[in-house]
Amino acid sequence: MRRFLVGLFAVVGFLFILAIAAAIGAGYWFSGHSTPGARVPDKAVLIVDLREPFFEAEGFSPLELFEDGASMSVSDLVLTLDAAAADDRIEGLFVRIAETDHGFARAQEMIAALERFRESGKPTVGWADTIGEIGSGNEGYMIASALGEIYVQPGGMVGLTGLSVEMPFARDLLDRIGVEPAVVRRAEYKTMLDNVTHSGFSDAHREMMETILDSLFSQLIGTIARNRLIPLETIPALVDRGPFTADQALEAELIDGIEYRHPTFQLFMEKFDEPEILDLSEYADMLETESEEDDNDPEGIQIALLKTEGEVVRGDEDLSENIAGDTLAESIRDAVDDEDVAAIVLRLDTGGGSAIASETIAHEIRNALAEDKPVIVSMGNLAASGGYWIAMGASRIVAQPGTLTGSIGVIAAKPVIAGLSATLGVNWERIDRGTNSDLFAMGEPFDAAGSKAMNAMLDDIYDRFVTGVSEGRNLDEDFVHEIARGRVWTGEEALEIGLVDRLGGLPDAIDEARLALGLEDAKDLRIVPWPRPMSSLERLQMLLDDQLGRFGEFVLFWNRLKASVGTARMPYFNIR
Repeated sequence: MRRFLVGLFAVVGFLFILAIAAAIGAGYWFSGHSTPGARVPDKAVLIVDLREPFFEAEGFSPLELFEDGASMSVSDLVLTLDAAAADDRIEGLFVRIAETDHGFARAQEMIAALERFRESGKPTVGWADTIGEIGSGNEGYMIASALGEIYVQPGGMVGLTGLSVEMPFARDLLDRIGVEPAVVRRAEYKTMLDNVTHSGFSDAHREMMETILDSLFSQLIGTIARNRLIPLETIPALVDRGPFTADQALEAELIDGIEYRHPTFQLFMEKFDEPEILDLSEYADMLETESEEDDNDPEGIQIALLKTEGEVVRGDEDLSENIAGDTLAESIRDAVDDEDVAAIVLRLDTGGGSAIASETIAHEIRNALAEDKPVIVSMGNLAASGGYWIAMGASRIVAQPGTLTGSIGVIAAKPVIAGLSATLGVNWERIDRGTNSDLFAMGEPFDAAGSKAMNAMLDDIYDRFVTGVSEGRNLDEDFVHEIARGRVWTGEEALEIGLVDRLGGLPDAIDEARLALGLEDAKDLRIVPWPRPMSSLERLQMLLDDQLGRFGEFVLFWNRLKASVGTARMPYFNIR
């Protein structure tokens, strides 16, 4: 029986690897490697669906080889819309909209790109079945407001209701079940774990959230007033009337018409003389093909664009998953070592993570500056805590008004489950060697020696953070202590206190790179994705290698499992 199972698993693994290899061949054949790509037609209109998620760092799926246009990142979306605005062959833009969950700063990045396209004089029309179905649609409507015309389907709604923050606090529940959260923090605004240490907002937490909400609400109504030409002072009262039916939204001049999608699109197409219709991702692929075929100076002055998002973690990891310290640091180092790269733009979207990994990356940024390679940080929705640690030493920092940044602080915690264990009849016993060997044991809170050790560690990390901000931002250290304390700021607030240098998005960060290089215009700049992207064949080859490795691990595991049958093994226990 054992031999049969071994053979069965071996055959299944071989067939799986064979299927992956076939996918490589098929993907290579069908993805158009044997023929040149299509070029942009003389007359075209673009369509884009902004309901879909747009991430920052891009992953890869073999199925993308069989799709018309791969998924786009926020950076791709913005750069492609800007290229389309300047391209005489592109005559207009039709946008599918709805309630969205891109995040405030990413929404602002999209809004700015749509505004630049509209300002080029080309028609822009947005259509939604509804912008919130009996629910909030603030972000979606804010994006839609950047378009020249907005249409909503009959029966649809506009969920412009204002902003709200709602947080659960579970301290009372934890007290009932006998769990004590042992939390050490620097400082009072570092509220990451307040939902388990408090029964409601602390004074510092409430103050911070009130100022953040004030800033974001001001940005929301300002965007609507600017784009819909509605007096700013009337918008708060208008918001108080929401949500709106389609008829109410039309009456309030929040939208321009009520119609189904197909008639709206037909009306849009009547503005033009039989242009071709291109999805924005198709247009991006065509631009890439034209660049490869037509660029007489493929090198030019290169700006390496690194796009990252996720938790900051230690070690090596694909940057499409998280911001891995070693991986990103090595990518920065490679860009510094490349003589063709004149500057680096780091697109950063993270709420933080490992302080050690953040310092690993920040060190490489400092090295880049020492090698006279400017590093410009472009912040997304978040660049806080460990994210700000990474950014603090950059040449320049650009953030959206709605970016959440700062959070210059540090926190450590463990759950103490002694009460819960007693209730459940679970008895924990421990044998220690070393005064602080029980530091992270869940059976009891930090003792005096443990608290001293934890506080010493947090003091060291916090002091390093504050000093790094002071040196990187050229700010007085006492002032940094005042604005740190774990407090989160919007980009709009961060500009006023010197934590960022400029409000804007990726184009503004590229402009900062141009200024750092002393160039009068951006015509000679070439934005290069970094690390340099692999071809589809290389990516699938990597996938095959990975699967071969996994199959090898399975065979090794099975052999060990066979060897363990009938042997004596020691019981499992954990030594910290």
